Amino acid sequence: MTLNALVSSILSKYVEWDAKAAKFGYIPVYKSVFMDLLQTSDDKSLDELGRTVLAPMWKEMASFWFHDSSVDRILDLLSMRSRHLPYVQTELRKEGRMYTIVTHHDLGHKWSVALRGAFDELVRKSFRTQPTISAGDSVVTVEFSVP
Repeated sequence: MTLNALVSSILSKYVEWDAKAAKFGYIPVYKSVFMDLLQTSDDKSLDELGRTVLAPMWKEMASFWFHDSSVDRILDLLSMRSRHLPYVQTELRKEGRMYTIVTHHDLGHKWSVALRGAFDELVRKSFRTQPTISAGDSVVTVEFSVP
């Protein structure tokens, strides 16, 4: 990687993610600290965290970034997050009105519980449809169709 490419990628990350995410309270934290916090939380609390914190935050962030909190803009936000946060990768597929979101992370089962709650809440309340969600230790898959 050339120096110019490195500087360009650092500046892009700052402009596209870091500066805006800081306005929403994002802070860097050691992965081990975050994972320890997850491990001390029960599944019900993590599901509730996903529903009451993550899902509304994603919608609010899409509205702030894109001035639009539609299905496609929220999914754009999740894609952008994947470009800049190395521990969470999200793949999106859209075929007609059918959407599939696959989120891969290395934060363990407890984070999958929080993501499952967040996606369930987001799809039901914001997209007004019923999702099908499967969650493993490092992957959460969400499928839904918009009316």
